[in-house]
Amino acid sequence: MRNLRQKRAGHTCFRTLAVTAAVCVLSAMALPAAAQQSGPLNLNDVAEQMAPDTLKRVDAMVVEPLKDRFPDRAAVIALLGEPRDRKVTKQQSIHDPDYIFEEVVLEYDESRITLYAFPDREVFCAFQGDPTDAGIGALQVGQAAADVEKLLGQSVRWSKEMLYSDGEWWLVLLPLDKNDRLQSMEVYIFFD
Repeated sequence: MRNLRQKRAGHTCFRTLAVTAAVCVLSAMALPAAAQQSGPLNLNDVAEQMAPDTLKRVDAMVVEPLKDRFPDRAAVIALLGEPRDRKVTKQQSIHDPDYIFEEVVLEYDESRITLYAFPDREVFCAFQGDPTDAGIGALQVGQAAADVEKLLGQSVRWSKEMLYSDGEWWLVLLPLDKNDRLQSMEVYIFFD
C-alpha cells in the first residue's frame, strides 16, 4: 500500500505545503473504533473502504472538473478574476535538490488555489474553499452530509471530515460543522 510519506520507486512526488499540513492533521485524527489505524494516513486504506462507483463519481464530479477548470494561472484568473493575494515561492524537490519549481498560490475571498509552475507547464494541485468557486455546483456550503453522500457515495469519516480518495492520485476532504453540514471543500492532486 502506498503511504503519503513514501515515494514510489523510480518516481518523484511533489506536494504542496498545504498537502503536507493536511496529511499531518489527518494522521493525528482518530478513526472510529472499527477502523482505527496508527501512524500516517494511508490513502489506500481510505480507497479500500469506498465502492468503485463512489470513486468514479468523485473523480468525474469533483477531481476532473477542477483539473479541467484550473489548468494554469491564466485560466484561474480568467474564471475568477484577479486574486486578492498572490504568492509565488520557489520550492526545491525533496528528492532532487537541484530541481527547483514554483508553487503559485492564488487567494480569493472564499477560496485558495495552488498550482505548480515548471519550466514547461503549470499544473493544478490544490483547491481549498467554497465548492461553488470551484464550479462544483452540486456541492454547496451548508449542504447536509447525507445529501453529499447521496450525490458522491459513501465517504470515510475522520472526526468531522468526510474523506474520498482513490488511494493514489487525489484526496477530497469535506469538513463538516457541528450539524453535519458542509463547511468547505479541499481537493489535493498528487502526481509523479
